[in-house]
Amino acid sequence: ATGGPGFAASVSSPAMTQGAVTLLQNNLTAQENAFWVSLGPNWTQHRSALRSPVAPYTLVFQDGWKPPGSDAAGW
Repeated sequence: ATGGPGFAASVSSPAMTQGAVTLLQNNLTAQENAFWVSLGPNWTQHRSALRSPVAPYTLVFQDGWKPPGSDAAGW
């Protein structure tokens, strides 16, 4: 429904925090981990380990809807 791993791998933001990466590494099943790794480094490496700057994240659904306040700093 979302375009699969190829589409997800093209996403550069949001980059994960170290805590989020560690949580996933320690709690995913082997099958879940294989899928997660297929999404690429922007999903499997924490923000400070990425080589390029990460753009601010703005959540926008496929139909164009944005949650109220989603353009605010810190998202």
